[in-house]
Amino acid sequence: MSRRVRRPLIAVCIAVAAVVLVSATWCVALLFVSPDQRQADASPPLQAPLTASLTTGDLVSSTVVPASVVYADAESVPVAGATGESRSVVTKSPLQVGATASTGTQMIEVNGQPVFALQSDFQFYRDMQVGDSGPDVTRLQAALVELGYLDHADGNFGVRTSVAVRELYENAGYEVPVRQSSPARDSSTPQPTASLGPSAMPDNAQGAVAVPYVPATSFIAVRHLPATIRSVPAVGEVISDKTSIALDAAEAQVQVTLSADLSLSPGDAVTVTMDGLDAFAGVVKGVAEAAASGSADNGATPAAVPSASNGTAAIYRADGTPLSPDLVGRAVSVGTRPTVLASGALLAPLSAVAVASGSSSGSMMIRDGEEFRKVDVTIIAIHEGIVALKSEDHAVAAGAAVLLG
Repeated sequence: MSRRVRRPLIAVCIAVAAVVLVSATWCVALLFVSPDQRQADASPPLQAPLTASLTTGDLVSSTVVPASVVYADAESVPVAGATGESRSVVTKSPLQVGATASTGTQMIEVNGQPVFALQSDFQFYRDMQVGDSGPDVTRLQAALVELGYLDHADGNFGVRTSVAVRELYENAGYEVPVRQSSPARDSSTPQPTASLGPSAMPDNAQGAVAVPYVPATSFIAVRHLPATIRSVPAVGEVISDKTSIALDAAEAQVQVTLSADLSLSPGDAVTVTMDGLDAFAGVVKGVAEAAASGSADNGATPAAVPSASNGTAAIYRADGTPLSPDLVGRAVSVGTRPTVLASGALLAPLSAVAVASGSSSGSMMIRDGEEFRKVDVTIIAIHEGIVALKSEDHAVAAGAAVLLG
């Protein structure tokens, strides 16, 4: 082999040997890595501290709670049996569930006599006739005025009121009830004349007369009318102390359950939000306290048991526009009027502030150059994870970085 051929071959061999030597050296280095180096290689990279910047603003509290639309006033009105009868039976039930009852509406018929709806805060407690006076007469007259049978209410049951009652009965297809009146009462009380019908004339030699009157059982007192019928006794039902008519007021309202975290009073302003409708301003019209409940197995009076609810609040539109009954059953949200807890204060995340228990004092770590240092702060208010605070340290200002956690 010539010298020219051997020289390139020797160069190639030297190069290959160098590569092999380097590779071997690298493999040996891998096999002999120190434990500290291996741990360092396996450890995650150091993270920068989590910080947040202080801001300036108002800390505002506003509670939003779920609510529902219900009928404005649901009530169960008792039905009394016919006066002087040993057994009272529903003989007619003209109204269907869902029908609207107004003043003067015949609700049912008991023992062949009509029972009318009248708006009143109390049930009628006696039979009435000419010569009577009192709050029950005033309520009866107010209904007759509303129906157009009487021109005014003065609380005195006179001949005009008796005529108005007769017209109420006749327009419903009935004759006004009558009963025998003693001569003693006749001599001191003005009596209806023959114009009220033949039943008002003397019917025996002793001078007793059949006088028109209004049985207390002729009326069902309803707090709010008009109202929607929800249940009514069926024909043939025997009247008992459990017989009643269930009604809902024709107007709807928003009802929200109160709790320890939500307290409302009449007149409070709220905002009502409902899917598919614009939010509207509402006002609390009434608050009903939760009924206490309890149990006793020894016949004693049950002890009151605290309720999980503090009652309910009834909310209406602030502008007076009624809520449609078609909205009953819809879910809504009620937001209380925002309350400013702190105005123009420094605001920080709660996770950045160490709050002393039972105190308005606290502290936090604020960036000072490349390090963090502890500063004392005074807590103004805390709401939903945000702290309103102040400090005498001039470094505690808007834009300053504070350490979280």
